[in-house]
Amino acid sequence: MSFGNLFSVLGFLFPVAVIVLIAVIIISAARHRSAEDDEPDEGIGSLRRFFYYGLALVALSVAASGLTVLLAVILDAIFGDDVIVSNDRGRLALGLSLTVVGAPIWGFIWMQLQRVVREQPVEARSFGRKFYFYFVMGVTALIAAVSLVLVLRWTMNTRDFSAFSLALPVVMIGIWVLHWKVQSVDPPGRGLALFVRPLYVYSTSIYSLGMFSTGIGLVLFRYLIDAHDSTFESTLVGIGGMDFWPRQVREGFAFAIVSCTWWILHWFVFAKSDREPGLRQVYLNIVTVLGGTITVSTALIFLVFRVIEWVFGAPDGEAALGHFRVIPGVIAGLVVGGALWGYHAAVIHAEASERRGWYFSARRAYEYLAAGVGLGILAGGLVTVTGVALGVILPEGANVVNSDSWWKSPLALGISLVVVGGLLWGMFWSRLQHAVGEHPEEERERLSRRVFIYGVFCIAALIALVDLSGLLFVFLRDLMGGNLNVETFQETKWFIAALFTAGLISVYFGLLLRGGSRIQKVYDAAQPTPASLVLRKRIIVLGGPEGREFARRLEGIIGQPVIFWLALEAEVSTTSLQPDFAVLAERIAKTPGESVLIVLDNRAIRIMPYRLG
Repeated sequence: MSFGNLFSVLGFLFPVAVIVLIAVIIISAARHRSAEDDEPDEGIGSLRRFFYYGLALVALSVAASGLTVLLAVILDAIFGDDVIVSNDRGRLALGLSLTVVGAPIWGFIWMQLQRVVREQPVEARSFGRKFYFYFVMGVTALIAAVSLVLVLRWTMNTRDFSAFSLALPVVMIGIWVLHWKVQSVDPPGRGLALFVRPLYVYSTSIYSLGMFSTGIGLVLFRYLIDAHDSTFESTLVGIGGMDFWPRQVREGFAFAIVSCTWWILHWFVFAKSDREPGLRQVYLNIVTVLGGTITVSTALIFLVFRVIEWVFGAPDGEAALGHFRVIPGVIAGLVVGGALWGYHAAVIHAEASERRGWYFSARRAYEYLAAGVGLGILAGGLVTVTGVALGVILPEGANVVNSDSWWKSPLALGISLVVVGGLLWGMFWSRLQHAVGEHPEEERERLSRRVFIYGVFCIAALIALVDLSGLLFVFLRDLMGGNLNVETFQETKWFIAALFTAGLISVYFGLLLRGGSRIQKVYDAAQPTPASLVLRKRIIVLGGPEGREFARRLEGIIGQPVIFWLALEAEVSTTSLQPDFAVLAERIAKTPGESVLIVLDNRAIRIMPYRLG
């Protein structure tokens, strides 16, 4: 088990986090529909908009490529050894041709689009325009970040000079600034367009934070490993002592400087004006769980594994100093992962203490996600330990144990996973179960709890079925082939271990589901039945930020979509309102007409029928 894979965890998890964020935003957009989604498109039309902005994107790409090549030729002439006339005629011709073709086309299309916005202001709020702006900004920000890292590595003497790497961030940042200035004066989007900006802001924040964590981790790891070697080994790292500015440290700082700037800009500046606070919580949960919890858990698993492996006997007679050389990397992983975990968890709890509703649900979602990570690690450890135990118990197991100790490393890994996963799972699950004991009705109805329990049960049951099928396949294959022997039992040990673990988990969560269903039936029987809305009404809730939770709860009671409008000018609050949603559903059902507007204020809930036109 090599420690070199620890910081690659960040490199893998943060792209996954971006994908998860995109998926959650799409789901949120589908659930939290704005009333403006139902309004007719009064702009140039979706098809024409797609055509013009798509053509503008292509022309901009061509022009940007040409400008980058031209600037690279100039920089090569200044900093490099090339001479424009003799060696760069091909690149110069390419840059000029791309620029001459792409720039005028983009400029013409851009002027036409800006003219349309002036004539039809509603066009500035369209999804197509917002997607174009933030897609361009997202791509240019990513390219600029990567190329700036290369530039810093050149200035720090860790790579050779590249004029293209120096020209690329100049062009990309110029394009980014231009689009940022234009979109900053546009009005906010409507409907699905509301989610385009948070998608850009939080996606950029996630990969920037991933790059920053990786860079700082590399710096810490190199300094700690040098300090370890200088302390415990006879030879020093550098001439006359430690090398305080090694190549790996310079590369780490190059990553950290650029990505830290990007993260601060997007997280502390752009995310402040986010109109969808729920997406902010999605970002916090993703970074806290994927970036913090998993990184810390991975580092602890490495440490516990090395300790247990040494107790069982160091492989190949490895000396203690070399065997525990992993500790500096573990410390670096704990520092980076702990900082990610601690900061973002503190933000979640701080915002949860300010408001209930969505923020409180987001904190619960974080706790269930962390518990899920712990359960996954624990399950992997149980499978490994059970498989090794079966390898010893099954026929010929004694001979296997007395052989070349194949079981030591898997058993050490399994125990490490059980210890770390058990601690993580126990810490969060006991807290969640305690909350259920204090507020059973509220906690059992939380979407995060239901999704977690149903999800774990379904995954465990599916794994159990797959392993049962694999077990039967191996047994029947050898039986029908006349090869059923001791080796068959040894071959099936991992199927049996996975089946046993998945069975335990599915039984436990199945009992939770059964118990929750019984309690829910008793609770539902004691509650008044909401009026059945025979006529499907268009229901709009108008209120302050707290009204979003009101609309969500009403939607769950009446079983149909509820549109929420945020009142911007008036300070509307539902803090003093304690509505009976069953009674409210009956009032809505009795209200004449097919459209109902519910206005929330500090004194009462007003229900007004209306019709368009």
